[in-house]
Amino acid sequence: MPLSNLRKAAILDQSITENSREMQRIIDLCHNKPLYYSWHAPKHEQKYHKTNGQCCLWHVLGPETKDGKDMPMLPYQNVLYRALRENKRIWIKKARGLGVTTYFLYHIAYLCLTQLQPGDRVCVIVGPRLEAAQDWLDRFKALLSRKFPGLFDKDKSTVAVLNKIKLEIFPSHHVSAMRGLDRVKFIMADEADYFPPGQQKEVRAVMEGYIGKTNSDPTIVLSSTPAAPQGLMQSIELEQNSLYYKCFFTYEYGLEGPQPIYSVAQIEQAKRSPDFRREFAGEYLGLIGNVFNISSINKAVMHGTKYNELSQDNWTKGVHTLLAIDPAYSSSSKYGIVMTQYLNGKIVVIYAHEYTKPDYSDMIDEVFRLSHLVGGVTNILVDSSAPEVIASLRRAFHKDQYSENYLKEVVTNCKKYNVPIESRLFVVPKSFAMEGRQMLQHAVSIMDIPEGAIAIPSQYQDLIVGLRTCVAEEWKMDKPNTSHNDLVDSFLMCLSVYKFSK
Repeated sequence: MPLSNLRKAAILDQSITENSREMQRIIDLCHNKPLYYSWHAPKHEQKYHKTNGQCCLWHVLGPETKDGKDMPMLPYQNVLYRALRENKRIWIKKARGLGVTTYFLYHIAYLCLTQLQPGDRVCVIVGPRLEAAQDWLDRFKALLSRKFPGLFDKDKSTVAVLNKIKLEIFPSHHVSAMRGLDRVKFIMADEADYFPPGQQKEVRAVMEGYIGKTNSDPTIVLSSTPAAPQGLMQSIELEQNSLYYKCFFTYEYGLEGPQPIYSVAQIEQAKRSPDFRREFAGEYLGLIGNVFNISSINKAVMHGTKYNELSQDNWTKGVHTLLAIDPAYSSSSKYGIVMTQYLNGKIVVIYAHEYTKPDYSDMIDEVFRLSHLVGGVTNILVDSSAPEVIASLRRAFHKDQYSENYLKEVVTNCKKYNVPIESRLFVVPKSFAMEGRQMLQHAVSIMDIPEGAIAIPSQYQDLIVGLRTCVAEEWKMDKPNTSHNDLVDSFLMCLSVYKFSK
């Protein structure tokens, strides 16, 4: 270990066993004081003046300010404070900029100065960068240093000691270092829904591994603005008999109280953003991708309103209908099916559904059932990496009953003479390795037709979210960062059949 790091470690060890004069001063001022004296403003103001501003930790440390004015704690923070007193595991879905992270800077300081014992630990997990961990701790230090400037040194680190309590900040990609610690009393994962998917699972496993552990059994807080569907936050939200007490704080909570965190004008401005429902209204819509234009998606949804009442009971029969399948490859992946019809000059999505952990033979029967409901589909399009599915569908529909060599010859000749393969085969294999980039570009060109060529009824929200979040690099889809990518793949296969002249 370099000499400078040895010195830092020695100073840190000393701060765990000894309190500086400045540290003792803040401890004495916060002794037996509440985090916040009263949410009843007149009563709090009276106590504030009577104690010369030493009524509670919020004022000892100094309140947050907005537009140059001291802020009180907000009504929703009272709800959060009471939830933390009554529950050991808290899940918080929040609007962006509401002040939840700021609240926990104060709450953790309150725990260290009034509740926890020397030698206890507080652990905070943040986004997957070391700089994010340092930034989080810098905010914590800055809060306490406003009135107590001698508490901490100025170096960049991810560890601080307050009243002999060790506060450690971990980036999500390094959360394994949090295993095996002793006396962990409080754990928080901040903006957890934005950790990479694999890290989300590991973070949850590490945090919950301390439940019931001797000398630990911490309070656990998961807090985040929602990100993509099927992520950490939504999976916990949908859990029955969950470990977590759930708090939902949408933007409406930021408009409450005599000094709200938002103004009505700010919210009206924010509503103009395509991200508003995710950032402020608590919807799992994912980050906006870089492939499909949001205005093109909105136009498709607008045209889809004409077909919102369309269901399996009243599908139009006898018209050009495509059914595309993105098969599941493991028990953890999903089986995606999208169906389109050409109606009134528009490509209309009449079905878009994911099947979780499907049985192989059941899915063949489901495709047959869906085809029967429209009086027979024109073509079935299947990812070519699932030859067993293609063969089973050909047998089930009694189509394309040719030898493998003949089928390969058909495909070769169609490419050679630029003949649409769907005119020669009923079950059409689509190779994403060979055609994926072309299919994605083609789909974007159709979506961007000015007058609108696509209609997507609003009930197919998963497909809409998939298009919104679609991410690609050099026209190759980034599937881990694209929500409902199985539905998007099926949608691309359907659109690949349609050709529009300029």
